[in-house]
Amino acid sequence: MSTPDPISLAPRDVRTAWSAGTRPLQEAFPSHADRLLRAIAYAHYGPFPVPILITGKERVGKTTLINALAELTGQLDAPPIKQLSLNGIRAAAQPGRPLLIDDAAPTASLARPSMLSQIAGEVYAVRSTPLHDVSILGASGDQPIDLHTLPRVIHVHLGTRQQIKPLRAVGAEPATAARMLIHSHLQANTPHINLDPDARYAAVLAADPDAAHERRRGAALYVGDRILSELALIPSSSEAPRWLEPDDRVVWALRAAIRYMRANGGVIAGSAHESAEWIIGRAEGDQVMLFPSEALTFIRAELGDRTTTTNAVTRALSRLRLISTDSAQGGTVPVKLNGRLVRAWRMPATALD
Repeated sequence: MSTPDPISLAPRDVRTAWSAGTRPLQEAFPSHADRLLRAIAYAHYGPFPVPILITGKERVGKTTLINALAELTGQLDAPPIKQLSLNGIRAAAQPGRPLLIDDAAPTASLARPSMLSQIAGEVYAVRSTPLHDVSILGASGDQPIDLHTLPRVIHVHLGTRQQIKPLRAVGAEPATAARMLIHSHLQANTPHINLDPDARYAAVLAADPDAAHERRRGAALYVGDRILSELALIPSSSEAPRWLEPDDRVVWALRAAIRYMRANGGVIAGSAHESAEWIIGRAEGDQVMLFPSEALTFIRAELGDRTTTTNAVTRALSRLRLISTDSAQGGTVPVKLNGRLVRAWRMPATALD
């Protein structure tokens, strides 16, 4: 498989290409385009951690969509798969290159489970598979996906026949050429982006083979959102955490709350006897004891939910194993500060950097 060489584009040309290449996708696949574009952006930063599986009956736009994704990732030719089997797909995988396969699970296929489910299972269960090393893995097919597979992938189900005009616009030459330019721009510029601390934290999570695939997927989409924003392809906004899994959104809210408190005079004390006007927690080696009583108001503001409780935050942090899960302590620990005991979340300092 060949990919085009990166080229430099003027900012005005980039914006023009982005509009020409992605607007038809938004119009033809409005429920899926935003998520797919963020996955594509992340794939120019590192291997996207879960497959993109496109299902639906014949003539609903599966081939059109897989071709558009190929253009956005620089896959100029169909993958050289000699035999449509898991072994054949493994053999076609090349590190750092996209692997997007159209009609991988046709209706007439005798593969059981379906080839799409086999692909997902390979990525989920096999640590050493070459499918982990491609920049992005996607496949389309007529056969359904096993229900237990759905949470671990990006699933695009095209349930009804799409309108002809939007599909033709996606496949038209101006849109196709524009998407190739978008890929070239991402390829040339993504390696030079200076990600902010939250995006770097998300990138570590997305690449963590021990993290749940749902969390890795959400973190990768978050990073993809930040990449597109940094390159001025989408407006910068505070909505990037919406791509995260619910428990990770709590972590992001906590990180933002700490930044806000520290920027406004909040202090994480270095000892039990340190005095300051506003102490929000205490450091102890590589751990931080953060006081829920100080942080909760700001966590609620970040989540946009005034009903969020300390217990809800504690449960989310416990599920992610960021704090003690000792039921006798309710997930918090007693901390002495200036002669009095206060409850605190005991967390790794790295989770808050």
